[in-house]
Amino acid sequence: MSFNIIVGFVTPILFMSAIYTILICRLAKDVRRSRELLGAVTSTQRAKLRAIQAMVLVLALFVICWLPCHMLNLWTAIRGAPTYNFSSKVLHDASVHLAMSHHWLHTVIYPAYSRQLTNALRDTASCCFKKRYKRNRTIELQTRVLQANVSFTDLATGS
Repeated sequence: MSFNIIVGFVTPILFMSAIYTILICRLAKDVRRSRELLGAVTSTQRAKLRAIQAMVLVLALFVICWLPCHMLNLWTAIRGAPTYNFSSKVLHDASVHLAMSHHWLHTVIYPAYSRQLTNALRDTASCCFKKRYKRNRTIELQTRVLQANVSFTDLATGS
């Protein structure tokens, strides 16, 4: 049982922590250096800060989701096979469901921190809602054309 905890929890935590620490240090160093040079926060710096937030969130969610399951398994290995009463069954099921929720939580986290991924998902899902998507896309294109015409008119009149 302790082998499962080492392979399934401790090793990934150590690996992710080491890699994320290296990445966060490099990103933070770049942000500090460019902030000193430019004196203001740029969009690139904001993107790097969001990447740092996403990495910390991913690591924290891994610990929050998997720790209860592994601690319950360790407790079971130390104390022996539990008597299966209602509360131990509920606790075991809840810890397993929490551990499995880790996987689908990534589908919420990554689009929240990446506009490109959000746009790609929206374009991919648009095939399911073609009528609404085409109508919205047509209105968006018409708006852009009108804005371009207004800009062109402003340039032509010199105002």
